[in-house]
Amino acid sequence: MNSPVNEGVQALMEAAHDRAAKALGLTCTGPLAWGFLGVTLGRRVGDRWLRVSRTAKRNAGRKAGEGIVGASELVPDGVPRPRLYGVHDWTDGEWAFEAEVLDYLTQPVVSPDRADIDHDPGLPDEWWVDLRQALALLAEAEVRRRPSGTGGSNGPFLSSLASRPLPG
Repeated sequence: MNSPVNEGVQALMEAAHDRAAKALGLTCTGPLAWGFLGVTLGRRVGDRWLRVSRTAKRNAGRKAGEGIVGASELVPDGVPRPRLYGVHDWTDGEWAFEAEVLDYLTQPVVSPDRADIDHDPGLPDEWWVDLRQALALLAEAEVRRRPSGTGGSNGPFLSSLASRPLPG
């Protein structure tokens, strides 16, 4: 479980989350969900999720093709993921904030404590088939954030992932 690094960060992020909810006309329910070191904070909003992140003001502005907004623009619709419903960005003092409203996912987390899977999670064969299909679609997606001359696709990398034998 993540938590903010101190009370100042906690107060800052809770105020930012409240500001984003108000700006987007949302009423949040349920417990707060902290990201690493309190850099992100999320909370349920009915069947949606409000996620707020912060960065230094000098880094303000969403980068084309990156993050949740980039994924909503670049990733094919056939790839399962939370749908993006709205965004709200602002700066305040030394910080820049980005808020996104997404689908709230009710499926259990496959690996809640680790980014890698070190054991068979016992998922049905259909789950692995769906994963392979999603990876194949991602392999065809264009990546617009690469500098010119370095290629415009992650195709070879994602194709290799899609063709690897997976558990199940």
